[in-house]
Amino acid sequence: MTVPQFSGLILHFYVDGAQNWERCRKTFEVIESLKEKYGIVSVCLDPTDDYAYWKAVQAVWGSDDIVVIEQDIVFKEKHLLELLKCKHKDCAFAFVLYPATTQLAAPYWNLAENYLPDRIRLYSLEEKPKFCQLAWGFVKLSKETQSRIDLASSDLVHWKFLDIGTIGRLPDLKIHVHYDPELEHAHKE
Repeated sequence: MTVPQFSGLILHFYVDGAQNWERCRKTFEVIESLKEKYGIVSVCLDPTDDYAYWKAVQAVWGSDDIVVIEQDIVFKEKHLLELLKCKHKDCAFAFVLYPATTQLAAPYWNLAENYLPDRIRLYSLEEKPKFCQLAWGFVKLSKETQSRIDLASSDLVHWKFLDIGTIGRLPDLKIHVHYDPELEHAHKE
């Protein structure tokens, strides 16, 4: 496969620890196979620091276009290529959020609208929006979009709310959504 021109950062965030290994093994295997070809940088987060993810994102925020790949997103090279080649400056792949890990009553996409603490609308699996206001996990964010959010002077945000603490601050953001059932969220239980 031809590697598209992408001058930004492709970042794989993960928490070190035996408890995560089996769930994240497939993701690590894909990262290892593509690391050199795409210049993927793996960032190990301290499992004892609930703010480590925030600090790592904050350290690179606004420096370049970024692709964020979380440790439990099982993807293939074609998914990364699709993000990199997409004409939209901000885009993400949809994946399922499972009730056992989210305390939701049913499975939903990792996509949301009106992302404010008192107004949230998750998309059911029957819906497939072309754009959403919020997505994380396997996302490409332009430097331009990042520049609209001042993370340097922000308070620390717990890793569970990283999406809200970053792009959730832009109610007018439109993230282009990609779908492929082969991309999966390994965090099912």
